[in-house]
Parts: sequence; C-alpha cells; structure tokens
Amino acid sequence: MWHQDPRPMLRSATLDEAGPQRFVRKMIEVLCDDGTWRPAVLEAWHQGVLGLECQISWRGYPTREYTGWYGYRKGSVRPRPDAREPGISGAAEEP
Repeated sequence: MWHQDPRPMLRSATLDEAGPQRFVRKMIEVLCDDGTWRPAVLEAWHQGVLGLECQISWRGYPTREYTGWYGYRKGSVRPRPDAREPGISGAAEEP
C-alpha cells in the first residue's frame, strides 16, 4: 500500500526577494497534514516579502528525510518539549 509521508501544515516559501538568512539550528516540532506534531529542526529563517520564512528539516516514514522553506505560522511550529534551550519558551515568537 502506498503511503504519503506527512508534510508540514505551512505554505511553501518562494524565496523571492529574500532578505539575509539567519542560521539558527533549533529543535522544534511542526504540525503536519496528518494532524500530528513531528520532530524537526529549524535550520534558518529570513524576512521575506510575505513575512517570516523558515527552513525546516524533518523525517518521514521510516527513515526518509526532507528539507524545505516554508512561511512561518505561529500555530504550526513550537519548541520541542524535550529540547528546551535558553531563550525558548512556549510557542515560538520568532524563529
């Protein structure tokens, strides 16, 4: 049976007229289209024309890995509860 891996519930970023990128590499969770929160890594972010855009890496089933640029949405990205870092609390304010 064919199965599509879950994808983040974020709009794809176009990177048109992108500003400078800030590399951050933070452990996060991202809300996926199957309704689950999946572990991911926030690799970088920048201010785009339509708002903040972030580069996220995450794993699919069973060992496939994905990386993509997405429009940031506060309700779909949060810090990982098991990987709290100084300066990260609750929902992400700014990637």
